[in-house]
Amino acid sequence: MPSSFSLSGNQLKLIAIFAMVIDHIGAVFFPSVALYRIIGRLTMPIMAYFIAEGYHYTKDVKKYMLRLLFFGLLTMWPYNAYFGYGPFNIMFSLLAGLIAIVLTDRATTSLTRILALLVPMLIATYLQFDGQFIVVLLIFGFHKHRNHFRMASLNMLLVYIVIEAMTLMAAGTPGGPQGFHLWVQLFALLTLPLLSRYNGKQGPPALPRYLFYAFYPVHITILFIIHQYLL
Repeated sequence: MPSSFSLSGNQLKLIAIFAMVIDHIGAVFFPSVALYRIIGRLTMPIMAYFIAEGYHYTKDVKKYMLRLLFFGLLTMWPYNAYFGYGPFNIMFSLLAGLIAIVLTDRATTSLTRILALLVPMLIATYLQFDGQFIVVLLIFGFHKHRNHFRMASLNMLLVYIVIEAMTLMAAGTPGGPQGFHLWVQLFALLTLPLLSRYNGKQGPPALPRYLFYAFYPVHITILFIIHQYLL
């Protein structure tokens, strides 16, 4: 990319929205077509990145948490109805990641700092939040290395390669669904060139304040109606 090329926060979020819609269409309508899921891998790292950014800029982190919780609760039914599994959608994972960085920042010892990261990870995994502990680790990494993008990128690389590889080996089915899951997930690393061009500005384009939150339950509800009643 040319050195002058840059992306605003809203432009990156629009990319995440586009990729999310493609991913969710593919997950239910075309589950055997990998391209939909590959495109969709761009979404979650961008969302995780902007949770860390949002924490840095927010004036009221409690309201930030409540906003994620509200839209997570609002999405529980359409998420479960459309995908057919767990009600704990990505908003809960993002909330767990936000809680982790709040608690680690306030921790006063190494032990409490480890627990502040580990407990949200365990909760996200045990309750099967969408993305589980991987989302928490990404958010933590983007926060911890906020001013060192190379280190944040290395953290993301380790999360996807080391942890995903361990998951695959534990499953013991490299040629089965877990193998498919692994290689598709690795396409999330394509977000790194995009995030590296973030210019630190919110816009352009100018967009409604809560568009990125409200769009999540609305688009899943629409897809559910189309799948259930129009096809």
